[in-house]
Amino acid sequence: MNKKRRTLSDHLSRHNWQTHARLPSCFFITDLAAVPDPAAVIAALPAGAGVLIRDYDHADRYEYAAEILSLCQYQGVMCFLACQKEADWHWAQRMGADGVHLPEGLMNKINIIRRRSSQLMITVACHSQRALNRAANLGADACFLSPVFPTLSHSDTLKRKDKTLGPCRLRMMVGQTNVPVYALGGITTNNIIQLQDTGIAGIAAIRGFQK
Repeated sequence: MNKKRRTLSDHLSRHNWQTHARLPSCFFITDLAAVPDPAAVIAALPAGAGVLIRDYDHADRYEYAAEILSLCQYQGVMCFLACQKEADWHWAQRMGADGVHLPEGLMNKINIIRRRSSQLMITVACHSQRALNRAANLGADACFLSPVFPTLSHSDTLKRKDKTLGPCRLRMMVGQTNVPVYALGGITTNNIIQLQDTGIAGIAAIRGFQK
């Protein structure tokens, strides 16, 4: 008899991350090229999870985002929109999303978003200690720190381990900031145990939540 293949959702309840009342316990990041059926993944997410809508190149991105947001509201999970321009966070506010996510290069927009959309939570992508510290000083609600493990999203990490953070460096960086950190990049059911006791708020993944 074949054993049921486990997903990250199946494993998350076994790990004790730092808990933050307002924040999701984990994030599924949409990417139609990698995960063609996000609805199936969202339906199977654990309680307290969040969804980050990425898919920047979608031809009808806001219509697609509205569909994902509706699924999230039905499932009772939080929904964030990845932003590249001002129209993105205006859409997120207007449609009732829980938050927005900024690339590292746009974290200087945090104060503008706070003034105009005070109810939105704001997460930021970070790839260094300097970026983490800056995001904390600007008042980000949380950061996505990557890449932790080799990942298909960054093909260079598959050949060079020095291009990844690894659990030890992750633990050190988390310990030097007061902003909640989500580990991102190549997290699977095989390596998630290595993130135990690193001080992270949770994990974020694209392919890892698929059945």
